[in-house]
Amino acid sequence: MENFDSRLLIPDIRGVPIVTTKLLTLETILISIQDELDRKGVQARKVLRGPFHVSDSSGLSPYATIWPGSETRSSNRPPQDDTSIFKLRAAAAESFSTRIPETTIEPRRPGKTRLGLPITLHSQDVLATVLACADTGADVNIMSDEVAKILGYLKYDELAEKKQFTLANGQLVEAIGQIESVCSFGTETDSLATMTCVFYILLKAVTPIIMGLDFLEQTKTMTEHRDRLVRVPRPAYQALSVCSLNKPRRLLTCELDSKHTLATPDSGSEIDLMSPSFASERGLKVYPGKEIIELADGSMSVTTGFVRTNLAIIPTDVPYLSTTPRSYVTVDFFLLESLSHDLIIGEDSLEQLQVFTNHQSALVCLPDGSGPLGLNRIRHRGAIDLIISWIKKKIKGSDSSSNSTYISRCKKS
Repeated sequence: MENFDSRLLIPDIRGVPIVTTKLLTLETILISIQDELDRKGVQARKVLRGPFHVSDSSGLSPYATIWPGSETRSSNRPPQDDTSIFKLRAAAAESFSTRIPETTIEPRRPGKTRLGLPITLHSQDVLATVLACADTGADVNIMSDEVAKILGYLKYDELAEKKQFTLANGQLVEAIGQIESVCSFGTETDSLATMTCVFYILLKAVTPIIMGLDFLEQTKTMTEHRDRLVRVPRPAYQALSVCSLNKPRRLLTCELDSKHTLATPDSGSEIDLMSPSFASERGLKVYPGKEIIELADGSMSVTTGFVRTNLAIIPTDVPYLSTTPRSYVTVDFFLLESLSHDLIIGEDSLEQLQVFTNHQSALVCLPDGSGPLGLNRIRHRGAIDLIISWIKKKIKGSDSSSNSTYISRCKKS
């Protein structure tokens, strides 16, 4: 084994150089160092952080000091802690973390088709079939001023009192008049099956005609006669529409992320909506995502984000048990400032949940004078289960005769 001069290689553990002229083998040197480290333990390691003193035989200046971590070997100073280095490292770590892309969630897009209800209007011996919106979120029937004039209605019946409607964003829109028209279903060939309907006229409307909840319930269009509905392509570059008008008289009992809630079923809405205050109350995570929507009067609004939740139906005709299996669907609710409802469940989600076909018992009627504002107050106190129980008691024992309380003026001719 090759011999080495120990004076060049071995600093004493206490920092004092070992001066010897004896030639040692490398094996002997390593054993000596290991024995000393084992004896001193942690203390030895701390001492070794001090400077190594070497003799002049090393070729350096006499007894030059070499500090661990130093780049120079002559007359150098002990390295000092440089706070700027730590700052740079922290900044680099932060910059690195921000460069890691976060998982982004894109909101689900509505289906490529939507439901329409062909309605034939018998006006001055002329039959005109118009694709109407079957809207469970509107209490009354609506017609645009433009369509009314095309049908030959140049003068409208005066309203006994001002008639205003609340849009989905809480804004008010006023009817400029009303008309009566004989109607039939456009998909049915029997023209004798007609009825006289009242339409409130709006100066502008998102769709030519809106057939409201009263008409749909009395004709059982959404439940027993869904063959009257047709599917039509949804325009790709058109704002999604929300035809909700006024406070709902029917709410849907459901579970949102395993918590009871009441929602407005709105088949005239092409998008699911939630109020920001409700999202905050439930502690739901909000994702970025803006959507332009068109309201019933043709005005535009922009959503402020969306939340992704799991939604399930709670039937009211069977005992509610926490262990009862539920069928959840994933729903993206867009947040709309000043939304006049807690939740609006739109057309696509209603179809997924099969509300009007298999879960009609989950729809509960609100007594006259009640509305989402009253429910909100109770919900803010955390008593949503109490209001659901109260509603169930109110409707218990009711039969089909309750339909006579509907305020729609649709009647069979």
